[in-house]
Amino acid sequence: MLEDVRIWFFRKKAWIDTLIYVFYSIVLLLIVVEIDADFLGIKSNIPRVFMMDVELARHVLGVLAGALLAIAIFTFSTITAVLVMYSNSFSSRVIENFVKNGITMKVLGVFIGGFFYCITALAFMDPSLVNEQVFAGTAGVIYSMVCLLYFIVFVQKVVYSVQDVNVVSDIYDMTMPMIAEELEGREHTPEYLVDDGDFSREIRSKNIGYLGSIDYAGLRSALKGRKGLFRITCRIGDFLVDGGLIGYLSVKDKDVNGDTIARVQESFLLQESKIQIRDYRYGLTKLTEIAARALSPGDVDPNTAIHCIRKMSALLGHLGSTDMSHISKVPKDSCKVLYESWPFEEEVYEAFNQIVVYGIGDPSVVRAILNGLRGMKERATPKNSAFIEEYATEVYRLALKELENTFDREHITRAYRSIVPSCDIAGKGL
Repeated sequence: MLEDVRIWFFRKKAWIDTLIYVFYSIVLLLIVVEIDADFLGIKSNIPRVFMMDVELARHVLGVLAGALLAIAIFTFSTITAVLVMYSNSFSSRVIENFVKNGITMKVLGVFIGGFFYCITALAFMDPSLVNEQVFAGTAGVIYSMVCLLYFIVFVQKVVYSVQDVNVVSDIYDMTMPMIAEELEGREHTPEYLVDDGDFSREIRSKNIGYLGSIDYAGLRSALKGRKGLFRITCRIGDFLVDGGLIGYLSVKDKDVNGDTIARVQESFLLQESKIQIRDYRYGLTKLTEIAARALSPGDVDPNTAIHCIRKMSALLGHLGSTDMSHISKVPKDSCKVLYESWPFEEEVYEAFNQIVVYGIGDPSVVRAILNGLRGMKERATPKNSAFIEEYATEVYRLALKELENTFDREHITRAYRSIVPSCDIAGKGL
């Protein structure tokens, strides 16, 4: 249930950020109306400098309403232009990073809320009270100053967000905590558990979509009091079809009824598109797509690709520090739940495959890949180190077929030998 709510808030974050500031403007309007009608009995205590006569207040609010609406339209146009730039220069999947950034939709909500406040305050103001003093105009001026501050922050954020280095760094910063959480779960998982129940039953999906999250609290409730193992074979971010395999349930209690199976199925939350809440691989995918786009024939930008490779290598280096690729999520005194994550070999291949295809003919990109693999090897386990050497050898072999310049071949050979120093290149047929 909590995972459902969390995903809902994440998907509706843009709406929520906008509407919450409109709500704040409604609260401000109610307070100002209460003050001007003197329902609270504090109007006489407000300094005269903060009060305006009705005619001046109406004029100020009318001017502010037009100005705030114009700036709101301009802000929306700016957001649209940035989204188009993101889609053309980076990837359509990176758009959500800008839209769901804290200030992006908040600033739109601030201006829309300000327009709503000014128009509604005018409607509540009686023009016949020519001798009355009201606080609504001053509140509108103060609100406009707040809008100005938000707009300045928004402009700074746009300038920051259109720089490719900052886009890549933001994706890295979002992905690193997820990888740290993943590694923590792996480190606290005992050796791989085998099925210890009397029978094994396949659990299959009853919906279609991307696996966005797993409600482990719901699984604990559904499997409460049972002994055995539930082995989850699908992974966060996988696309499941109707009837797709989720995992295997092996329990000693043979009285597993349809209601239990249904509750287990409902614990797997499927979405129409991938979301980066639990899916650290989605962050790696974004970096891969940015690098591949930067290396495409229509937009050659190897330096952006190299920066992506460095950030990806840093992330993958953490994953290579353990041989574990499964996580135990439920205490030992109940049915064990084992989540099988991606092995390191698949992580590296999926991350670099497209980059190798597009960048194998660029010596600077090849060197960046080899240097990234070297950095990953420095903290990798012996098993993962062996794979890194194997993968580096394959990249090096492909690069030698593409590069004819002697200096290019010498540089990538030096980078390759930093990973596999004892390799007999001639003996390997390279």
